[in-house]
Amino acid sequence: MLYRFSAFNSLNLDAIANNSFFFSQRDQVNDPLDCNPPITCPTYSEFRARLKKLIGELKNCSDEFIDLFQHEEVIEATYSPFKDIAQLKGLLTQQADNVGILCFTKEYDNPLMWSHYADGHRGFCIGYDIKYDDTHMWNEINLFDNECVLLRGVEYSSKPIDVVIMYMALLHFMLRNARNSSGFLEFDSAYKVLGFENISKVIFSHLSVFFLSHKHTSWNYENEVRLLAMPRDNRSNSGLKQSKSSLLRKVYFGAKMPMSQKKTLTKLLSSNGTAFYEGYFSNEKLDVSFRSVHYD
Repeated sequence: MLYRFSAFNSLNLDAIANNSFFFSQRDQVNDPLDCNPPITCPTYSEFRARLKKLIGELKNCSDEFIDLFQHEEVIEATYSPFKDIAQLKGLLTQQADNVGILCFTKEYDNPLMWSHYADGHRGFCIGYDIKYDDTHMWNEINLFDNECVLLRGVEYSSKPIDVVIMYMALLHFMLRNARNSSGFLEFDSAYKVLGFENISKVIFSHLSVFFLSHKHTSWNYENEVRLLAMPRDNRSNSGLKQSKSSLLRKVYFGAKMPMSQKKTLTKLLSSNGTAFYEGYFSNEKLDVSFRSVHYD
């Protein structure tokens, strides 16, 4: 389950009642370093060493494909997108400008999140039935009609993004998916992954997923997971989107939320079998606690 914190206002209530979510553009986030991190590119020799290592570790793979990377011109062609860091950053930001961003968190009881994103405990937190698997680079989810929406956890670091690490992870992912039903990586399938035409169409789109899920380490208390709505026909995919079904399962009221607003939310959402909880401050610990409630 994933969570979103909200203030109590008409826009948020309307979106919740209609199973709608607003996907922001990257220039609308509250940290200028977020969705715009510096990047570093490897030298050719560094890239060559890492690529040879990755190819050499492939198992159950065509020998012809392995032999292909003994040719320097093949490695040089594979390195070509990384020769000009300014151009690469420009292509990444251009792609990232067209991705819609929706932020969730893995925790409902973090006191900092309540203070920063729920109007100082006067708002509320919604628990959504969205499954997140952090063993994958990302998950493609089917929540919206005719949409390519990816789910990825945010990485926290004070260092620039190393593009070659992202690229190698992406390459490993694509080669794994190119294997046949028996798990064997045939030459034609593997070569198609690395073909220049395929790279030019895919690499910048998928590298932007990493680019848009990288934040400074000081934000790690957010424990954030992002939904990324990928561009449609090279156009922006931000704005309001309605999910195909209700995902709302739990509502947590802030410890300072007025009773009248708690009752309003209960009436609005109780028909969906939603579970309700209220926050309170205990004399036994310096924290916010929650208990199950229902208001008539």
